[in-house]
Amino acid sequence: MNREVVVGQILTPQVMFLPVGVAMVVVQSVFGTAWSLVVLLSTVVAVIGVVQQPVRRVLADWNFRLALQDPPPGHRYPGLRLRHGLTETRSQTVPLNRIQAVGVTWPLLWRRRRWLRCKLDVAGVASPTEIGASDQLLPVGDLATARSLVAVVLPGVDLADLGLTPVPRRARWLAPVRRPVLAAGLTDHAVATQDGRITRQVVIVPYQRIQSVRLVQGPGQRWLRLATVHVDTAGSLRAVAHHRDLAEARRLAAELTERARAARAASA
Repeated sequence: MNREVVVGQILTPQVMFLPVGVAMVVVQSVFGTAWSLVVLLSTVVAVIGVVQQPVRRVLADWNFRLALQDPPPGHRYPGLRLRHGLTETRSQTVPLNRIQAVGVTWPLLWRRRRWLRCKLDVAGVASPTEIGASDQLLPVGDLATARSLVAVVLPGVDLADLGLTPVPRRARWLAPVRRPVLAAGLTDHAVATQDGRITRQVVIVPYQRIQSVRLVQGPGQRWLRLATVHVDTAGSLRAVAHHRDLAEARRLAAELTERARAARAASA
């Protein structure tokens, strides 16, 4: 896992293009103005700023470990124990009933290796934008590993079988680049949406975590008979089914509302 974490951060745009940026500064200094201490220090500061985030991510995800714990006395839900970090080891137990959604991301530079990463959206924990926050389910891995982990935190959900269906062809007028990857689907236990042409992301929300369902239609969508369905949770991730056929969007919103109500009643 540690090797994949390091390689995964090397395969990021800021690191991949860093040699090009440094080479341009050197060429301009050699063939343009004289090389000076100011130019050297500016280059060093810029390099440190670029590599800071990947290095922090490697340190935070080092020795990443997951373990499923039995429910504590008086509780009915088990917990997911997360432990990671090199210079600063972090440990946290996340109750499975507080997981609001799972986000699965395929960065562009990882696709050749067929790698992805999975994040948890947990109510009441550190912001997912904070490096080192315990929101990781899989820092980097393959589809088989991700399938097994998603099935643990979202029982009954198969990452490879989400029933995703594409949007109508006329949606290309509103999303010409993203239209081929926009998709949404319902399973027996969750709703899933897909977006992102460069960095592809799938958001999976179990029905019992749905807080509200909204159907939104802009001017262009009204002209094209399209609508977008927003699925809100108590966390920061939301499933958004962009540019669905209007009739389909209305059916989807109604079915999600009904399934959410039934799932909450069943888990009460």
